[in-house]
Amino acid sequence: MWDLLRPFRDEAIARDIPVDDVERWLGTARPCATLTRGGGGDGSVMGRFGGPLLLPADVPDPAHPFVASIDLAALPADATDLPLPPDGHLLLFAFPETADDDDTMGSVVYVPAVTAVTERDRNAWNTFDFEDEEAMFEAFPQGPLRATASVSLPYHHAVEFLGKPGSGPLPGHPRSEELVEVWDSTQDAIAPAGPLQIGDTPGRRPSTPIRSPSPRSVP
Repeated sequence: MWDLLRPFRDEAIARDIPVDDVERWLGTARPCATLTRGGGGDGSVMGRFGGPLLLPADVPDPAHPFVASIDLAALPADATDLPLPPDGHLLLFAFPETADDDDTMGSVVYVPAVTAVTERDRNAWNTFDFEDEEAMFEAFPQGPLRATASVSLPYHHAVEFLGKPGSGPLPGHPRSEELVEVWDSTQDAIAPAGPLQIGDTPGRRPSTPIRSPSPRSVP
């Protein structure tokens, strides 16, 4: 992970950010796995976009469209720092159009290994039969997902003051704004974004990361 971040460190120091500030910022780095479709990635197949929706019989139909499944047994143990189960599958459900809706627009269901499952209607979420929305999800990518080991750094640099207006640098990181600018300029070369990512730091560029280690589990 540290080798991956060497270009970031070099660029930050070249911008006259003190080494101590750079090293403290690097201490916030987190390992992650970037998932890409088809021949991308440098690992084995560990999931897929689309495919049949397989759920235990006693799990209700999810309220959002089925996007992808991830085989946790195929995910290297050191790929992230999330306390994920060692096997079983994560099923990802999401609706991307969130600009005008404050409701939760996605969910994760954990299906333990060797759990009996049945195939469900992939369009059960569309209770109002919106044809345009259904067509949008039919056009979503399909196919196997491969993982690439990657790394993430914070993409936020300020906190709001308590009891008064305004904001300031992150505690302990007086050069946080400059360091975020360095990450913005070097991230594409260090950790190219993919359509899905497991593990992340808060405040990252818009993407589809899996940040929460507490997916809904089924018995």
